[in-house]
Amino acid sequence: MGCGDDDPKNNKPGGDSGLTDVGSNGNNDDDTGGNNGGDTGGDAGGDTGNPTDPVSSVVTCPTSIPSPTSGRLCDVTAGTNALTMIQGTILSGTTVFENGSVLLDGQGKNQKILCVGCDCGDEAGAAEATVLACKDGVVSPALINPHDHLTFSLANPAKHGDERFDHRHDWRTAARGHKRVSGSPGSNNTDDGILYGELRMLFGGATSIAGSGSAAGLLRNLDKASHNEGLVGVDVDYRTFPLGDSNGTMRTGNCNYPTIDSASRLSSGIYLPHIAEGIDNEARNEFLCLNGESGTDLVRSNTSIIHGVGLTATDIVAMAADGSKLVWSPRTNIDLYGNTANVTLFKQYGVPIGLGTDWSTSGSMNMLRELQCADYLNTHHYNKTFSDMELWMMATYNGAITMGAENQIGLLMKGYIADITIFDGSSRQPYRAVIDAETADVSLVLRGGAPLYGDANIVEGLVPAGEINGCEEIDVCGAERRLCVKRDAGKTLDAIKGAVNQNAYALFFCGEPVDEPSCVPYRPNEYTGVGNATDSDGDGIPDDQDNCPFVFNPARPVDNGKQADTDNDGIGDACDPCPFDEGTECDAIDPNDIDGDGIPTIEDICPYVPNADQLDTSKDGIGDACHPCKDHSLADGN
Repeated sequence: MGCGDDDPKNNKPGGDSGLTDVGSNGNNDDDTGGNNGGDTGGDAGGDTGNPTDPVSSVVTCPTSIPSPTSGRLCDVTAGTNALTMIQGTILSGTTVFENGSVLLDGQGKNQKILCVGCDCGDEAGAAEATVLACKDGVVSPALINPHDHLTFSLANPAKHGDERFDHRHDWRTAARGHKRVSGSPGSNNTDDGILYGELRMLFGGATSIAGSGSAAGLLRNLDKASHNEGLVGVDVDYRTFPLGDSNGTMRTGNCNYPTIDSASRLSSGIYLPHIAEGIDNEARNEFLCLNGESGTDLVRSNTSIIHGVGLTATDIVAMAADGSKLVWSPRTNIDLYGNTANVTLFKQYGVPIGLGTDWSTSGSMNMLRELQCADYLNTHHYNKTFSDMELWMMATYNGAITMGAENQIGLLMKGYIADITIFDGSSRQPYRAVIDAETADVSLVLRGGAPLYGDANIVEGLVPAGEINGCEEIDVCGAERRLCVKRDAGKTLDAIKGAVNQNAYALFFCGEPVDEPSCVPYRPNEYTGVGNATDSDGDGIPDDQDNCPFVFNPARPVDNGKQADTDNDGIGDACDPCPFDEGTECDAIDPNDIDGDGIPTIEDICPYVPNADQLDTSKDGIGDACHPCKDHSLADGN
């Protein structure tokens, strides 16, 4: 562990949130059966309106960015040194810089960001840098996908009609009278199959993934250190079956699962288990048994839980107390269960939420489609609980948090690695340029400053002339693009496509994907998910009987067939600012300053441990208060 500390809760970046804890060896690989599987209204969900994004500021820089050549989003002007200056609307984190700049150092495989803001032109060497001028471009951290199953990425969406399930084993193993759901074609764990899935994510603007499968090149495989393309200290233990239940074991009231993961899995990095994927007591029981009822507590500050659908308010508070995180996959949850994780409560208690696609069989084909699913639910079912910035963070910075990589990727800040995606923002507000983006709107994707894919003129301006043949020409939705898969992974696009099943789901669509699973919550004979004059949130309960009339919270088996209301005050947990205290007055957590030290979480070098002084002895971006070895930089591998 380093420095003599064997408690991962204390030595990982992040720690206890300060809440009182009120909560009480499986096979990692996917089997052939799948498992690929502010105030939300103080008066019973009253309308909060459209919240203002909690950004520190929107800064309009005095820089004049020239209009690009007709028909292009960006123009490239060659410089005389290794530096690169990107100009446009910069989503740096809590600040949006209009007419801003990002300066890259041009050094090595993982170029670092030297400057973000209005004054990057004053940096040494900036005058001689190659300039990428994108007057209408929105420059964002590249998207991060903390949950997919890359060995199943060839699968087309599976049609299962109106059938919905209560637990993942219902559809995985055809349990309890259900039909089995599986994608076709099936699994492919070859490098070509995995690269095919990574290409699909790349076309959607992502550069990092935890996908239970890995190959050299293209995306950073965050759950495989040898294929994470040079990140330091990122160690993700991806567990599809942490209870050894791939055979379909379901339990309530006991922890007699085949093999429960041991506490040794918490010894380093991020522990990433799939649990509570369902809406019944069997789903919740998985969390209880990982959270101590089995005798082993695996829900800690370096635990990121995938799914968490069947958790109650008590469980969510327990996660918050331990500093745990959530990886949310709404589209696959809605498609299979007609419901998803209670994310309004996760926000209420300051649990970071990262967004992941799951798999193409029932989830989203790329991160843009998953982001749009989250946005749909937020708009139509969550009373706009999340701002545009918070949704964007789920696909960027929060994804990095869930992977233990938040000090290296997920933000555009000085010292971070230059994983960057540029979107067409000519007709959208900054965050909406990402949230509403389609494949055609992704103009450039850089991993560590190196182009992987983008508009042909940009890639040709950034890649040395002697290497441009490794970036093949490709038409994407009528636009001339270059794809550098051969330059980066040593294979051509045709070679990868030719090596996989020819019935594989497409790499991209121009518009809504064919047969895409719906994001409308639906369960037959329970609710349609479509709001109307008497049921505003579409949860099947008339507004005059609904304890959260504007926030979706249907009755679930895990809540004894009723709308959850832990404190019995008539305000449902999903919209209650104080679910454990009668009424609406209680001590709240600011989700934008989780540890309450006055430093916004996105800027805090110890986001889960109070450290108003922000001391960083090792100068590696991790504060002393949460550093395992504060006198040694983790960037040096110590």
